[in-house]
Amino acid sequence: MTTSADELKAEGNAHFQGGRFDEAIASYRSALDALNSGDDSSTAAADDPLLRPTILANLGLVHLKRGRGDAADAAGCIAACDEAVECLDSISSSSKVVSSEKRAQLRCKALYRRARGRVAASTTNNSTEDEGSTTS
Repeated sequence: MTTSADELKAEGNAHFQGGRFDEAIASYRSALDALNSGDDSSTAAADDPLLRPTILANLGLVHLKRGRGDAADAAGCIAACDEAVECLDSISSSSKVVSSEKRAQLRCKALYRRARGRVAASTTNNSTEDEGSTTS
């Protein structure tokens, strides 16, 4: 039996809350792999269009919190949050499945985390790009 993306996300959240950041990253990546492969028996992505961008935003946060302070974590945060924003922007604002408020809240989180990743990467000149992008 395969583990669903929802279950892997919950596992990642538990690892994050326990301070086990490497394990959280592995769980979130496995959740994304389950969504990408189409093997997720729960069809979670179809049921919840916010699942993928939520996992990506969480992955970005874990990279920030891991505390290594290296360029790889900053880059991991930025990449995950970039993809989260792209996913969110592809969801129609007229979608009846996703409220525009929830989409906007998650977009703001991803943009904020991406800006923090850019600061961590010493690219503060790019972090100001996100300040004007928080409204849709």
